[in-house]
Amino acid sequence: MRPALGCEAQSAAIPGDIVSICNEAGRPNPGCTSCVGSAQRILVEGPSRKNPRELMGCTECNRIVNFDGSADEAKLVGQIIDVTITEALLHSLRGEQQAPLK
Repeated sequence: MRPALGCEAQSAAIPGDIVSICNEAGRPNPGCTSCVGSAQRILVEGPSRKNPRELMGCTECNRIVNFDGSADEAKLVGQIIDVTITEALLHSLRGEQQAPLK
């Protein structure tokens, strides 16, 4: 049986390249961070998986975007709308719905 090690001993036993890979795993994909501030056209698919007060859609390059839209949920599902990307997360983007053109 392997003896129990403290955190310091365990991290010292792990090669540095593995530790750096694990540290990088929690950060957003660098390709996604370039989208922050841009306007993206998305297809609204329905409520967000984690927050029912938000809607979820996909960009033209298949990235998931979550945005506030509970008031417009019924009429937006299936529609293509423009959103401004406000934040890049590990597996998705956050956005704000742009005002529709009149």
